[in-house]
Amino acid sequence: MGRRGGRARAAARAAAALAALGPGAAGARPAAARGGAHLGLDEAARLAPAQGEGPALPPCARGEGVVFRGRVSVADFGAVGDGRTDDTGALQAALDCAAELGGAAVEVGLGRFRVDGALTVPQDVSLEGLGRGMGGDHVWGRDTWRPGDPELFRSVGNKSVLLAYGGRGEADGAPLISMEANSVVTGLTVLYPEQRPLEEPVAYPFAVDLCSRARREACRAAPAAAVQGGGPGGTCCSNNMVSDLELVNAYQGVRAQMAPRFFLQRIFGQCLFRGVVAEYTFDISRVNDVHFYTYWSSAEPVLTFMRRQGVGFTFGRNDWLQVTRTYAWSMHEAYLFRESPELPPASEGGAGVGGGCANGEFTNLSADFSVQAVRLECTSPTGVQIVGGEFTAFQNPSHNGTTEETPVHVASTPGHEGVVKFSGCNFWGPGAFPGSVLPPEHGVADLRGAPLETVSFDGCTFMQFNNTDSPASPYLLELAGRGSYSVQGSTFWTSQPARHVRVGPQVGMALVANNLFSSGPLVTDEVGDPAAVALSGNVRFRGGTPGPAAGGGGAAHGGYARLWERFFARFPFAAGGAGEL
Repeated sequence: MGRRGGRARAAARAAAALAALGPGAAGARPAAARGGAHLGLDEAARLAPAQGEGPALPPCARGEGVVFRGRVSVADFGAVGDGRTDDTGALQAALDCAAELGGAAVEVGLGRFRVDGALTVPQDVSLEGLGRGMGGDHVWGRDTWRPGDPELFRSVGNKSVLLAYGGRGEADGAPLISMEANSVVTGLTVLYPEQRPLEEPVAYPFAVDLCSRARREACRAAPAAAVQGGGPGGTCCSNNMVSDLELVNAYQGVRAQMAPRFFLQRIFGQCLFRGVVAEYTFDISRVNDVHFYTYWSSAEPVLTFMRRQGVGFTFGRNDWLQVTRTYAWSMHEAYLFRESPELPPASEGGAGVGGGCANGEFTNLSADFSVQAVRLECTSPTGVQIVGGEFTAFQNPSHNGTTEETPVHVASTPGHEGVVKFSGCNFWGPGAFPGSVLPPEHGVADLRGAPLETVSFDGCTFMQFNNTDSPASPYLLELAGRGSYSVQGSTFWTSQPARHVRVGPQVGMALVANNLFSSGPLVTDEVGDPAAVALSGNVRFRGGTPGPAAGGGGAAHGGYARLWERFFARFPFAAGGAGEL
């Protein structure tokens, strides 16, 4: 009886709410055609005024021509979406109205909404476009492109597109979209029309910042609130989500600073300077299915800039970040692990924000054509686990530009401290293609960290097809730091005899054991202390070098030779030809 009575009272309040919304609330058009949604019983009851109270809806939701049905439409606030009219004010008015409602979804319909300023998504508000996935064919360096080119507009598809004009030349300016706590950005395409695909990129602020500048300043004044959530009285941007975001040509993509428990998923596009930056997160956060590629421009000025300055993913101080299925193409560093410095108090009496380094689980990471696929400057003693990754670091002048810097898959700086474990990862590729200014040989790992550096490779595959065993050719794994290193259960496949592992004289301790080699193995111990360095159980393919360059017993193992023959047939550049990847 009580349950039936409660539902009856809810139904009565729902009817009252619909009546308060005006005659348009029960319009004849279906919800899909109106771009909105019917109020449910619970929603309507919440919005309906209790007996003796004033109007339930704020004035912004009861203005002329505004019909509130549980979602706020930017069109009701004057957004045009024609690509010419500045819609900044209309978009922000819709967002502010949703905040006055106590939180609601703001719907951005189909169109190209010019934004000359910047937007803030208030607490408990979601900004929702209609896009899901990548658009159509992109520019790819057409020399006929110009601002306002309708062909470019067609290339992003029929979606909810934000045309970002504000912040040109200001890398540290106001982001296109800033977020408050418990907010959502989803289903949008972001395009910078004044970014030229045939010229060196121009600086712009981040496309999306998961924590507004004001919130970050508050967080620095009272960091204890960062782990207490972003509800009323909270100071940090907790529980924010960005999903289904297409960044066609963003100079800087998404920044997650002081945003505990953030969630990034399904983000695609081409970021020219920075892709994702995640630091000062203070609690477990997630990055899933983020893919950066040259969708917009592969012209030489753009790629050269990216390979000299670009970083796909930057990870600083966090509390066990979970990252899976990510990809970065043709950057200087695909994945950068760096130290986040301590931030001083923003006001007298504040405690500031502690610095530190990254830790967490990183699965199915991929990087192609980077100068450094993984760069280690600082990681946490609690460890970074990189599982199932695929990494290449080389350059092809006809495909992804050149730099004068020798590529390497994994590099650590002399000051690096922390634990990094590579498990089941694949490393492959030549140093450079024919026509590059660099020699084709290069190493896979160049580790030169401090005494507390601890790096291991377990069950990994190292496939290299230009290195040799001559003194001029680098070792595949250069263990030259002062830390601790382990290489176990891994496979070294080279097309000819090569130098595999060097344990430098400064190494604290090292274990190279139970690995499979196609030749050699050539493992050099320059420490000479059996209590600190153990080399054992390493075996090579029986009968001699089995690759196509073999001149002896390896010819008996035709299966291995055929593997390399098939590989060189597909990638003739590896055998000295001019093929493309």
